[in-house]
Amino acid sequence: MGRGGRLHHPEAARLTAAIDRAFAALADPHRRRTVELLGRGPC
Repeated sequence: MGRGGRLHHPEAARLTAAIDRAFAALADPHRRRTVELLGRGPC
């Protein structure tokens, strides 16, 4: 969807990952807790 190969910067990649997790949480409220746990992880 918004995951094109246009952004090559590390910060952009992290931002894209954060947005992806945010949309995943919105799409599936049950995964919200998992997303929060992943956000706290050493990723």
